Amino acid sequence: MKKKVVFVCGTFDAAGGKPSSIAQELFAGFTAKALCPGLEEFDCTFMNGGSLADLEHAAHKAASAHVVIWLANVPNDHPKNCVRSIKVINPTCVLVTSKRSVEKGYSIPAVVQHALELHSNLVILFTAIPSQAKGRYRAQLIDPLGNLFWDGTSMTEFHELGAVLNLRVSYLLSIRRMGTVKAIGSCPETPPQEEEFIKYVRSAAHKFAELIPSPEAINRFVGNASFRCSHGFPAVKEDRAIYVSRRNVNKQDITMSDFVPIIGEADGKLLYCGDHKPSVDAPIQVRIFELYPNIRYMIHGHVYIKEAPTTETVLPCGALLEANEVWEHFPEPDQEAFVLNLRGHGFIAGSNELSTLRLLTGGMVSRPMLESQLKWVHGRLGEVKPPELS
Repeated sequence: MKKKVVFVCGTFDAAGGKPSSIAQELFAGFTAKALCPGLEEFDCTFMNGGSLADLEHAAHKAASAHVVIWLANVPNDHPKNCVRSIKVINPTCVLVTSKRSVEKGYSIPAVVQHALELHSNLVILFTAIPSQAKGRYRAQLIDPLGNLFWDGTSMTEFHELGAVLNLRVSYLLSIRRMGTVKAIGSCPETPPQEEEFIKYVRSAAHKFAELIPSPEAINRFVGNASFRCSHGFPAVKEDRAIYVSRRNVNKQDITMSDFVPIIGEADGKLLYCGDHKPSVDAPIQVRIFELYPNIRYMIHGHVYIKEAPTTETVLPCGALLEANEVWEHFPEPDQEAFVLNLRGHGFIAGSNELSTLRLLTGGMVSRPMLESQLKWVHGRLGEVKPPELS
C-alpha cells in the first residue's frame, strides 16, 4: 500500500491565492520515476495555492498523511497558518517545511532553529539571488542537524530537488526509532552519586557551546550523556540500571536530578521513571550499553572528535541504526572504550573509566554549518550531477 503524501504549496489567501511555478517543478521531480528509477511511488495529494478554506482542507488531510510537505505561503501570524500544529496532531509524519530568506535575511542557525521549533524533518530554504543570475531563487534542502542535501537555482535544478526530496523522505520513513513511556511501580528512590561524571558533562557542554554556531541562540541543548549504575536497584536487572540525561536540559548546568532512570522495556518502548522524558537518543544508548557490558559512561555531542573514525551513513536523530554503526566499527563485546564520529551529526564516545573518556573526547572540533551531503545525493541520483556549491 502506497504511503500518503500531502504536498501543500503556493499562496493561500482570501482572494483565492496563487500557484507557485517552483513548487510545480518540485512536485514534478518528486514524482518523476524517469529522472531516478529508485524514487518511491506515493499516493500524493498536490494543492498549489487557493483560498483559506482550501488551506483548512489541506490541514485536515495532513493530519493523517505519512509525509507532509508544507510550503504554503501564508503570513506567520495569520490565524489560518496551520504549520505549527502539524506535528502536534500527526507526530509520526515526516514533515518538510520552508523558510523564505527573501524579504528578510536569515542565518543558517536561524533556519535550523525554525526547523526545530516546527519539529520539521527537512526544510527548504529559499533565498533571493541577483537578477543577472540564472534563476530568481536559490533553494537549499537542509535538515535540523545542519546538513545540506541540495543546492540549486534553475527550474531544472528545482525539478532535481524534487527527486532528492523523494529520496531523503523515503529514507527517513525507513528509519526505525523507539519511543519511551513512563513506568508505573518500582523505581529507584535514591539516585547514585556520580559527581565527577556530572562535572565532566558540564565541562564538555561548555565546549559544545563554544564550537556550535548559534547567533540566535538555538534553543536546543544539543547532546546528551548517560551512565550505567554499578550497583543496580531493586526489581531492575543490573544491565538495565541506566541513567540518561533528560530531554531539553542545559548540560552546562546539569545535576544528578537531571538524569532519568531507564528500568526496562514494555510493548516496544523504553520504561523511564519520573516526570521528565529522557533524551531522544536514550534507546540508542541503552542498546549500546547492551552491546558492551564493560562500558559505564557515555557522552554524545553535535561536534566532531579530531582523528576519530567517521561513519558513512547520514542518520537522523533517534535512529536505532546508530547503535549498529558503533558495532560495525567496534565489533568486540568486551570493548572498554570507543569514540566514533557520526557523519552529519556529531560524535558518540563511551568508556569504563571516566579518565579514559576525558582523553577520548579531548580533541573536539566544530562541525561545518552547512555540512554538505551531496555525496549522499549523488550516490542515489547517479545520472544527475549535483550543482557545485558557491
